Amino acid sequence: MTIHYGQERVSFNLVRLKKGGRKYEIVVDPDKAIEYKEGKQVELEEILKSPHVFYDAHKGELAAIEEMKKDLGVGSEEEAIRKILEEGEVQLTEEYRERLRKQIYEQVVEIIHRNAIDARTKLPIPPERIKLAMEEAKARIELFKDPKKQAEEIVKKLKTILPIKLSIARLELRIPAQYAGKLYGEVKRRAEIKTEQWNNDGSLTMIVEIPGGLKGEFIDELEHETHGGVEVKILEE
Repeated sequence: MTIHYGQERVSFNLVRLKKGGRKYEIVVDPDKAIEYKEGKQVELEEILKSPHVFYDAHKGELAAIEEMKKDLGVGSEEEAIRKILEEGEVQLTEEYRERLRKQIYEQVVEIIHRNAIDARTKLPIPPERIKLAMEEAKARIELFKDPKKQAEEIVKKLKTILPIKLSIARLELRIPAQYAGKLYGEVKRRAEIKTEQWNNDGSLTMIVEIPGGLKGEFIDELEHETHGGVEVKILEE
């Protein structure tokens, strides 16, 4: 679902719907409202900061139920609230926008750190170095764009500043029988499993893909957990 966001300055986080020549507003918790619009199960009590519909929330002008029924085609104020949530435009405060911007910025940095390496040394690039390069490249964070897509676009900009490249390592693992059951879930959590085979001796052979920047840490952890018993073959990086 596409979620639309208003750009005007507001002092409440609102969802606004214009119908019948009138404006209807509800005051919301922005995180919960966005979750609801994305189809997640969220109770109205969690979303609403006020249980009422307004013509103008800033002025405290309550909407008349008869006009809501006529304009929105609803039978009650609760139905009106749900219709506004489903069809309305989210209006965010500058404070919330700034908090969201910082959150997405850190997500983008982490994605680049996890998925990119120094093209010369094949080592991960520290987050602080990525941040400095982003500042130098004047990379902009967009509030409502997928952080993964933003990270890919920013990496292209950073190539003029850093010897950086996105990297996926493809590994073949053979985990001894006594550790296979315990480590299966951890491997699945950390890497994408492409193939798996349980061998006659109870050991587990897997081909997995993992961000290149995390390859060394991932192998070190497996070696630690298996006391050096894991066999790792690097197929591609």
